[in-house]
Amino acid sequence: RKEFSFFDDKKPLILWMPTHLKNLAESGRNISPWITRLQKLHDKFYILIRIHPKTLITNPDVATELESNGLIVDKKQDRNLCELYKSADLVLADFGASVLSAIYMKKTLLLLGFNPLPQSILKCQKFEYLDLEARKYIPVINEVKQITTFFKESMQGDIPNTLKIRELLFGLEEEVCSIHEVAEILLKKLHDSNNRIAIKS
Repeated sequence: RKEFSFFDDKKPLILWMPTHLKNLAESGRNISPWITRLQKLHDKFYILIRIHPKTLITNPDVATELESNGLIVDKKQDRNLCELYKSADLVLADFGASVLSAIYMKKTLLLLGFNPLPQSILKCQKFEYLDLEARKYIPVINEVKQITTFFKESMQGDIPNTLKIRELLFGLEEEVCSIHEVAEILLKKLHDSNNRIAIKS
């Protein structure tokens, strides 16, 4: 928190972890629509966004857009992502490994919605990817006011139990501390033939 001048310990920290969209024409499309919406939360939350390194390459202007709207961007290349997850009170994600990482790290998680879904995501829907499976259990939101409501409910324990969802997706594996170990576990799950079976039409 101190690294980013988040000095008020009573102010919750939101970690925003958008995935990288492989379609070049769609790069940043899962980020831009949420920028002005999340601005409305500045008085209630600290917001830190970690942009996927590939997105910074395909769409370098997205970081400037975020910062010009008052959002804090983490650009440290050798960042230990486990430390980011641990420091967050709430994680915002959409698709990909960040969804699974947040669940694995036992974090309170919300998934940001899209309308319509990007083509690169639609192409994945014929497969049973583990991050898509997770969307059956994690709330997907489309309005920023839902974040505040969800966070209040999470503090009261009125949300799906993260530990139960973690056990459902990962079994009873012990939590590890190294982001490289987490990555190995996620890659194993993502590429397991049981989690990537074409859905019969």
